[in-house]
Amino acid sequence: MERYMGIRAKSAAISTVLNHINEKLDLLSVGDLYQSRRDEMTQRVIEHIRQRPYEPLYQKVEAWGGPVGGFNFGATRHVTTGTYFGSSAPIQLVDNVSVAGRLGYFMTLDGVPKVTPMAGANIMVMRDYTHVRPLTSIQEGTKVSWKDMLIPRFMTKLSSVLDEKDPIKGSTPDAPTRQPLDAFLADLREGEVFTITDSIALSAYAQTSSSLDVLMGISPLNFLNTVAVGVDANRAILRQTSFMRTKEGVQVYVRSQTSKALGMTLDVNYFINILRVRSNTTWADLNTDAFVIDYNPEYAEYIDSENSEAKFVKDFKRTRDNLKPALRALFKSNDPELLYAKFQHRKFEIDHNLKTREVRSKFFAMRVNSFNEDHLLKIRYPRSEEAPELNPKDEEVTLFSNKRGELKGRDLLGFAFDWVEGLLNKWAPKGRVDLARSDDPNPANTPFGKAYWRTVNTEADLTTTGKQYPSVGVVQHVWGGWHLNRKKFMKLIDEVQGELKYSPVASYRLIEPEAFANVTAVDFYRITANLSILPVGLDKIRDLVLAPDQDGKSVPKAKFIGRLFQKISEKLGREARPHDKEIYKDMLTVLGNGDFKAGERKFIDECQEEQDRHKKEKTMNYTGSWVNGTYFDCMLPWLERLMKLSANYPKDKKAQTQWMTNVIYILEEEIPLPQLLKFLGKDNYIYFVRINGFRMGDEDGDIEYFSNTLGDPKQHIEYANGLIQMFATKTRISPIELDKTLGSFR
Repeated sequence: MERYMGIRAKSAAISTVLNHINEKLDLLSVGDLYQSRRDEMTQRVIEHIRQRPYEPLYQKVEAWGGPVGGFNFGATRHVTTGTYFGSSAPIQLVDNVSVAGRLGYFMTLDGVPKVTPMAGANIMVMRDYTHVRPLTSIQEGTKVSWKDMLIPRFMTKLSSVLDEKDPIKGSTPDAPTRQPLDAFLADLREGEVFTITDSIALSAYAQTSSSLDVLMGISPLNFLNTVAVGVDANRAILRQTSFMRTKEGVQVYVRSQTSKALGMTLDVNYFINILRVRSNTTWADLNTDAFVIDYNPEYAEYIDSENSEAKFVKDFKRTRDNLKPALRALFKSNDPELLYAKFQHRKFEIDHNLKTREVRSKFFAMRVNSFNEDHLLKIRYPRSEEAPELNPKDEEVTLFSNKRGELKGRDLLGFAFDWVEGLLNKWAPKGRVDLARSDDPNPANTPFGKAYWRTVNTEADLTTTGKQYPSVGVVQHVWGGWHLNRKKFMKLIDEVQGELKYSPVASYRLIEPEAFANVTAVDFYRITANLSILPVGLDKIRDLVLAPDQDGKSVPKAKFIGRLFQKISEKLGREARPHDKEIYKDMLTVLGNGDFKAGERKFIDECQEEQDRHKKEKTMNYTGSWVNGTYFDCMLPWLERLMKLSANYPKDKKAQTQWMTNVIYILEEEIPLPQLLKFLGKDNYIYFVRINGFRMGDEDGDIEYFSNTLGDPKQHIEYANGLIQMFATKTRISPIELDKTLGSFR
């Protein structure tokens, strides 16, 4: 705790100092416009008193504003986990520095009753540096020099060894002599990432705000309080270069991205932001040249003793000779030209097309996020050195995924920092205190934060020029956070194991508690329950919802008064289908673990609970309902949504993938895990639990633990974790690079 707070305190001090510098660099500020407006209004009042002292002065509705612009410097350091910054290291020290210039126009209206409308537009140009350094402990992070936050300087210093022509002697007499490139790579850890981003962003916004006391019609209160509703739009163009140290060597990504976004925000403030709800839709086209270069410096000591004419030796030396100047140019001047010239046969081309719809909610320390994302991915392999006439586009891989997710968590430290920062800035506004909070929207990745989230992802292969793989679905439930003591950790494991309670596999030892006998606590933990649904399993789900055996059949017409209700329900919904009754029957059979009567009893109990929630007085009676021309003794919203999906099965494969994600999202939430697994059949799924983090009391605290596995697939095992993960394994491109997301969690 003390070490972490020490890092945050120093980072906050740096951010606060930069705030004061940026205030001087804000050449045309909104504050200046307001001051000019106050001076103008003061002069207007004085003139009115002089010329018409006995007449009232009314404020007309007037627009005013002016240009705004200036420069901005930023620098932060914080400790985090997760993959938000491009590394999968269990714990990371993230440094970020940036410089930006902006120019825009601000406008507002005076004289509008009770509210203050405002709008504006900006153009911003930015250069941003990020360095992600894997750590073995927070204590190690306290020893990293703060001068290294000047990332351009640090990159130049780090790469100075590449200027050397002669081998580098070891720091001790026993240390081996190394080639300059080998010495350079030895200073980097697996998972270490450097990213340089140049961007141009155009944005426009409109907002209406008012004080709570004004809206409620009460006397003005003695604290700052506002309610604001705003809309915004932006378009950004960026070019980004990212270097990653990998186990096999290095990977360099040169990216070009164009994105646009539309958003709407509701804010409620009392000193700090207490409530925020933001809905945002983002479209992004991202083109990446991925250089995957294998070079292991440890092989160097065996090279001289090998046959110098061996192909492996020649390739190794050629890679070393070419990689050294290429990395030197990259680190010193962000110039990838030599990579394109020397490693064109190691260059994958990747195209991402993303559309992400997300809602983020914040209330005090609570966080609730949800998103739905389409991802079209294209991969082109490197051009063949032996057959340069072959066109990589002829073997282009095209994948499509649709992902839905929801997260619930709390960020206690972030909330506390909000309060402290708000109070300090109220007491001393000129202090411009900034506590340098993390940009990561997942509270599980921040100290003292925790979250639970689930995602459902369906992936399809749309490749037309080569082998096409069948679709696969992946469901994940994840518990993550900063710290769990042994009691809470073991309780959480019992809850995960308890998902199989009252099932034929309840006695199966999915997780072996003995593996954690020496664990006293877990830091930076992730517990992931993973269900992979293989192709035949997806087919069974599709047929369950579509009920294809009912195609061509008709719906019996109701008699007497029932006919009237049948017609009304069709008018309010859609025409009756025989599939609905079959879906009802089959779904309750699955819910009852193969027994319709058992499933019906459980379903009726759920109906009763649902109705009781909408009644002042609980009763033992429940009523049936007409839904889309069919009468049901009992109906719940989730089953009605499945029937709606059944009636709208698309023909396009991309749309079918989205449809399947929506179906699994409902089924997985409403059908208990044991019943769902039995329905799928053991040959059609894989279920396991992965636990990772820093396990106190264990010498190998950062080693992942994989549980035993449920399911026994005979085929399709290679892409059980998804098609994108499979191609990440095939190409050895970082999974984080291929499985891109604009969502706030993964």
